[in-house]
Amino acid sequence: MKRLLRRILIVDDEQAVLATLRDFFVELKLEVDCASGLDEARSKLSRNRYAAVLADIQLSRIGDTDGLDLADFVTERCPETPLVVLTAYGSHRVEREARSRGASFFLHKPVRLEDIGQIVVGLLEAK
Repeated sequence: MKRLLRRILIVDDEQAVLATLRDFFVELKLEVDCASGLDEARSKLSRNRYAAVLADIQLSRIGDTDGLDLADFVTERCPETPLVVLTAYGSHRVEREARSRGASFFLHKPVRLEDIGQIVVGLLEAK
């Protein structure tokens, strides 16, 4: 029987968001790694295998979309790993761009934790 990979990576530059998401997914019995920026996320993705990545689109200054660079990295280096993108600053153009770069889901903040959890657990169960 295939063992279900239950380790996820959460990427967000806001520590409060990271802590909230981490605590929520730990309660769901998932292993959780966190990164607060693009370089840290790339490093973790280079060293570890994840069942899913949950990332904010804006990882530094307001207006930046460096989360799209992370989408490129995930698609190139970990094509089997689904990416869920979160943003409070999204537009239809940014959503289309994220999806074209490999995002499986694009969620607009605020979003209920239960909804994020349902999506992530669904992705894990689908593998």
